[in-house]
Amino acid sequence: MPSSGPSRQLFRALTTGGPTTPDSSNSRQLLDREHADADELHRLVRQLKDMRDATMWQLLIKVMEIDTAKHIEILEFVKGHAQKER
Repeated sequence: MPSSGPSRQLFRALTTGGPTTPDSSNSRQLLDREHADADELHRLVRQLKDMRDATMWQLLIKVMEIDTAKHIEILEFVKGHAQKER
């Protein structure tokens, strides 16, 4: 379980149904972090372009990009439902 902050609140809301419910500000903060992570991964891909065929870095980064995209999709869903409940 996440240790603190919006991640913990969102985790609790999603796993127990309350008493903390996700709100759009928590979702927005987490989405901002995920988008920043995606940007950083894109920069890494460009930096490691020359090593594409020599190491597993490209594969690892691709898996991380897929994971980040998954997180963004989940958070967009949560954010949309939090806004509907208002």
